[in-house]
Amino acid sequence: MILFSCIWSTPYAAGEWWNLTWAGDGLKPGDTLNSSSYLTSPNKTFSLWFFPWGNTTNSLSSLGISDFATNFIVWSASPSKPIANNSGVLTLDNTGTLKITRLGSDPIVLHSSSQPTNNTIAILLDSGNFVLRELHSNGTIKQVLWQSFDYPTNTLLPGMKLGISHRNNLTWSLTSWLSDNYPVPGPFSLRCDPNGRQLVIQKEGQMKDLEGPVTARVDACDGYNTNGGCKRWECKREIVSSDPFDVRSGYFVEDGDHSTNLSSPRLGFSDCRATCLSNCSYVAFASLYENGTGCRFWTDMSMFLQSNSVGSTSVYTLSLKPSRKGKNKWIWIGPVIAAIALLVILIYTLCCLQRRKKVTVKENSRSKDEQELPDLVISDKSITIDEIPNDGRKGHDVSVFSYECIMAATNNFSLESKLGEGGFGPVYRLLGCCIFGEERMLIYEYMPNKSLNYFLFDSNRRKLLDWKKRFSIIEGIAQGLIYLHKYSRLKVIHRDLKASNILLDESMNPKISDFGMARIFKQNELEANTNRIVGTYGYMSPEYAMEGVFSIKSDVYSFGVLMLEILSGRRSNSFYHADHVLNLVGYAWDLWQEGEGLELVDLTIRDSCVEYQVLRCIHVSLLCVEDSAVDRPTTSDMLSMLTNESTQLPLPKKPAFSIGKKAIEANTPNNELEIHTVNGLSISDIDAR
Repeated sequence: MILFSCIWSTPYAAGEWWNLTWAGDGLKPGDTLNSSSYLTSPNKTFSLWFFPWGNTTNSLSSLGISDFATNFIVWSASPSKPIANNSGVLTLDNTGTLKITRLGSDPIVLHSSSQPTNNTIAILLDSGNFVLRELHSNGTIKQVLWQSFDYPTNTLLPGMKLGISHRNNLTWSLTSWLSDNYPVPGPFSLRCDPNGRQLVIQKEGQMKDLEGPVTARVDACDGYNTNGGCKRWECKREIVSSDPFDVRSGYFVEDGDHSTNLSSPRLGFSDCRATCLSNCSYVAFASLYENGTGCRFWTDMSMFLQSNSVGSTSVYTLSLKPSRKGKNKWIWIGPVIAAIALLVILIYTLCCLQRRKKVTVKENSRSKDEQELPDLVISDKSITIDEIPNDGRKGHDVSVFSYECIMAATNNFSLESKLGEGGFGPVYRLLGCCIFGEERMLIYEYMPNKSLNYFLFDSNRRKLLDWKKRFSIIEGIAQGLIYLHKYSRLKVIHRDLKASNILLDESMNPKISDFGMARIFKQNELEANTNRIVGTYGYMSPEYAMEGVFSIKSDVYSFGVLMLEILSGRRSNSFYHADHVLNLVGYAWDLWQEGEGLELVDLTIRDSCVEYQVLRCIHVSLLCVEDSAVDRPTTSDMLSMLTNESTQLPLPKKPAFSIGKKAIEANTPNNELEIHTVNGLSISDIDAR
């Protein structure tokens, strides 16, 4: 297989066809293929599907063929004619016409015959050739009407040809793509010269003859010309390797972006790379536009801060060998620096020893009970340390920090070091726990992207949560619940699962947090009852809010509400009508009953989401919020329903969605209800009759 993508880049690794529906290996008259389905060759060597265009945000796609194992695109039906908004439909009609219809544009006709026939079939072969055949009445092949091998793009597969077919009036040639993730024809082409009967590479009208085998290593060349082939630039800089660029993600601090832009859409990635190497002033580059065109160069990277947070920029930084100038100065500067460093270490060690003596005196005064690890969560009933399962190791897999270490890490609990504040006090950074006198502290992993509600309920930041990220967050939360309910050494019921308690790391992976309301169950314990109801209205299950009964199905209910919030971008309690109380669950149920489930979806993702995935998520949500806990799925079943399309889903029953404040007050005497709110945390106390 020969790849010809801007001379040196790899083939385009597109989106994920395996999330689509398999439609066989071909099309018969009347069949269609849309953006939610795909074809495979008989032995699953190649796939035919509508692949997305790289990192573009306007939902562009093209019909293409990809290698089944690697997902690399090897052919595109219309590189210069993108399809918008996932509207492409490949159709083989009853007259033998093979075409792609698209929203707002004329159809792309692949084949149309002057003598219509309905005895045709379009099939994807194991060679990677997509063929339209006319058949005899007995099913044997009569003739080939059209094939993708006659229209190569940037890849030459075994069986393809380069040259000119005078009989069919076809020219077989390869054309580079502008960049690996933007399949638009680039400046290079590989074609047969009809006069000299040889292959030539052409770039914008200039040609280079190819005589003999082509064996040049392109990654060792800075660029190319029409006379000398591989070209090394004369900029005298010592680089560390033949591929001297490192990819770094981050951002520039204010007024620190020393960049120059070349906005020509004819410039691709390889052009930017060659220019950066040839200009001694440039130390880094990146594509200017999200489609991989244009160039941006930097002359100074000192104000660049590395980060994997949302909105960071990917920059290709040139790695240079350090200058040898001033090497002799280190002969006498080095020992001086070493002596100073040794002195600093000695002073620091003496200070630590002195401080440790004081800490030892304090620790010896503590009682033995204060030094043992207590329960990790608040519980309505006591649980001894012997009741906690152990995996054979001494102690438990929790890091225990000294009080002095916590003081040092938080700068004596200063306001500058505080990240936030929850219902049980201020939040700082570390990982583990600390027990000091009456103080009980849990130290959490630091999450740079804050919590889910920080993005989900903000009109601007919610746009950063596309459908792929939202579905990944839903799946991650479900896996976290399975761990708590099934695989953890302690069976944990969270009791307060909501958007503000879902933290997001630098890659937007969700982490369930805030176990202040959690309860530990023994492995054979199915449910429990409490007189003190804690949690947040809108997320509490009916049996818990009304009767104080909770189980793993209580967390399942909360997850169902949370999933509806992620799909809609709206808070559970953001719906109210004068004649009745209606929350997000009730709104979702009404839309589902009317067959208008997609109306629930957040407008920022409605045009780009995968409809069948969204409808399945709404379906599973309604199963999770059913009135009876017995009817709700387990966490394992819940995840299977979300990720396994073959899992049959039962019809949801009408949920008990009027569980707002009015519903509880209507069934509870005034003197028996007490509602607390601390830092956004809602807690209800219901006394026994």
